[in-house]
Amino acid sequence: MALNFHMKNHCVLFLMALCAVCATDSVAQTKKPLRLLNADMDLTHGIVRSDKAQQGISLPQAFNGEGVLLTVADIGFDFTHPNFGDSRIVRFWDMLSRDTIGQEHLFTGHEYTDEGEIRALKHSYDGESETHATHVLGIAAGTGAKDVYGTDKYRGIAPEADLVLIGNVLSNNAALVDSLQWSKYNGYHEFEVFKYAFDYAESVGKPCVINMSCGQRQTFYDNFPIYNRMIDELTGPGRIIVASAGNQGKQKVHLHKPQGKQTVQSRFYPPFSGGAFFLQKNGDCKLELFYRNNEDEELKPIPETCYAVLDTVSDFDSTPVKCIVLRDSLPQKLGFMYSHLSGSEDSEAHLFTYGVVFMDDEGWSDADNNYSVNFPSCYDNVISVGYMNYRDRIMNARGEEKYWPQGELTKANENSSVGPRLDGYQKPDIMAPGTIVISSYNSFYEEANPEASDVVNSTVEYFMNDGRKYAWTVNSGSSMSAPVVTGIIALWLEANPRLTPQDIKDIFKRTARHPDPTLSYPNAIYGYGEIDAYAGLLDILGISNIEGISHHQPQAVRFAVKGNSVEAYAKDSNELLQINIYTTNGAKVKTPRLTPGVYVVEVVTDKPELKGSTLVRIR
Repeated sequence: MALNFHMKNHCVLFLMALCAVCATDSVAQTKKPLRLLNADMDLTHGIVRSDKAQQGISLPQAFNGEGVLLTVADIGFDFTHPNFGDSRIVRFWDMLSRDTIGQEHLFTGHEYTDEGEIRALKHSYDGESETHATHVLGIAAGTGAKDVYGTDKYRGIAPEADLVLIGNVLSNNAALVDSLQWSKYNGYHEFEVFKYAFDYAESVGKPCVINMSCGQRQTFYDNFPIYNRMIDELTGPGRIIVASAGNQGKQKVHLHKPQGKQTVQSRFYPPFSGGAFFLQKNGDCKLELFYRNNEDEELKPIPETCYAVLDTVSDFDSTPVKCIVLRDSLPQKLGFMYSHLSGSEDSEAHLFTYGVVFMDDEGWSDADNNYSVNFPSCYDNVISVGYMNYRDRIMNARGEEKYWPQGELTKANENSSVGPRLDGYQKPDIMAPGTIVISSYNSFYEEANPEASDVVNSTVEYFMNDGRKYAWTVNSGSSMSAPVVTGIIALWLEANPRLTPQDIKDIFKRTARHPDPTLSYPNAIYGYGEIDAYAGLLDILGISNIEGISHHQPQAVRFAVKGNSVEAYAKDSNELLQINIYTTNGAKVKTPRLTPGVYVVEVVTDKPELKGSTLVRIR
């Protein structure tokens, strides 16, 4: 029991989760000026084609998230930032608030239901020490502050969604928890977050999408069946949860001995505080742990007093698991540590880690980065988001070019966590841009930490409003790609408020782009591929139900709705073009006089530049 309790302390408490921001300014390098990529959210909009959705190009209307509740549960909100506009924040629950009188309906903290009261707070309780939430919220739903800033090039994906905000508790801000409230936090408190948002959405009759840009490593000791079932009960039509997959793509956390091979082995870093191995095997496989103080010594077995062994079963599928817990007292003086997995050629074994990372060493480098996707994105009905690499440098506000090498551009970022789940279930689900994304930053954090590395290196522009200085700043990670997907799903819920998590995955399957054509999809790197907001909207609105219809929007054609009929003209010659009209369920319309509704209009022509189709709404 003591060993089990030890593992729960390491694996279950969600408040020990790490915010999934992998961009640390310590890796920024000042380089000679090179050609810069566009440094604004317009780059993201163009990649995921949310700009077409927001402008309503060839759509029956513009889609900006109107009528949808978008929830961000995070740390470090700045409510004064002009990026969030007026009359949009309809609820704020600050878990860290000491003002708990009259808040018996919450397990901790304080709920604010009046936007004026929320604005008067200025920032969340952790607002002078954290800024993650302000950046994430700006990506998902920022207006771009056009009225103040003069341009909306930093606008978010769903700038007209209503906002339900939750000041969460994670490892970053856990020190601020009131000691009288500490005992209330347990492995279930993230589900209070989900329930709070969905209950409010139900009370106002609106669909809701929740963003959680945080996570923790998968383990075999996480009460997975219970939590997974709770997610199934919470989600459903118009109730979607999105979570970041994690930023552990470069970390080798898995050692596999396949059939046909007798031994595999890898060196690993001595963990600073505990850590564990989880061994699943078929056959006579054996795990041995060694150390040596220097490269010249012979390998010696790690003393048995440095770890404990527990035979148990997997939370995922009840298969046997041997858990090897490295004690917190593991002497660092043991030096280099090695794991050796051996057995007959017809045996197979997987060694997973928690708090332990394998490293490359000549002759000891068989480990890989598979199974690195985090909770809570690993639950069946949570949308798990990895991130793509589209920018590797920016020019900051000081006129310095800062460079973050993070792998090949237009491909998955090398830090983006890789699936599948520990039981082989497909994760991640989807990818979106997440490298060096520019968004709003918490002005109270910047004011309190003017020399912080993220402020100094990563802020690209400042502007003033009501005598206060605000910033646009870059961050990277699946924390940034998750709100891109959250915002897009808000647009999709505007088109169909009854979408379920499975509906969302089916849309991914039909419309996501495939960044690496050499792979089959879905896969453990990209999931279903890279999200396409516009193609998803076309799919939701029904164009995908019509066999043979092109998804190309002809730019050389002008469509005109005249009363209850539609006409199409060639822009260069004003020639009237022949068209076919379909309902969104695929039926061809035989009369030119249309009843109110959405229709697909196809141009019938041999000229390639005029071929294509569009959607129109007859009112």
